[in-house]
Amino acid sequence: MTTLRPDPDEVLQHVRRTDLPWRQATHTNCGREIAELAPDRVISHSEARAKVNRMGKQRAAMFLCMTCAGRWYVTPEWDDDPVGRMYAECQKFVNRSDSENIVAHELRAIAMLIAAHRDEFNEAVAGLSGAVSLTAARATKRQRAGRR
Repeated sequence: MTTLRPDPDEVLQHVRRTDLPWRQATHTNCGREIAELAPDRVISHSEARAKVNRMGKQRAAMFLCMTCAGRWYVTPEWDDDPVGRMYAECQKFVNRSDSENIVAHELRAIAMLIAAHRDEFNEAVAGLSGAVSLTAARATKRQRAGRR
C-alpha cells in the first residue's frame, strides 16, 4: 500500500521568486534567502507548476513550502503582468528604512536613467503604447467569429 505522506527525510522545496529584468531573485516566495538553502530545495515557478500538474494540488502541497506554494500561484511573472510583479516586490519593502530598501534605490536609478535619456524613453513608451496586444487581438477575433 502506498502512502501519500512524504518520506521524513524528504525536505520541502521552496519556490524561487521570479527575476526582475534588472535584478536576479535572491529569495524564495516565503522570504528565505536562496543562498542559505541547498540547491535541490529551491525550484522555479515553472518547476512548481509542473509538479502541481503532475501530482495534483493536494499531493504537491506535501512537498512544497505552503507559504511559497500560496504566493507563487498568485504572483504574476514580469512578462505576464509587470505592474502586478512590481506590486508584489514593493510590498516587501513598504516599512523598511530607506537604506535597506533596494526597490527605492532601483526606482531612483531608473528615474536618473530616464532623465539622462528622455528621448529614448519617450520613444520606447510610445512604441509600447502603440503595439497591439496579441491576446486582445485574438479575443476580438474570437468574438467576431462567434457573431457570424
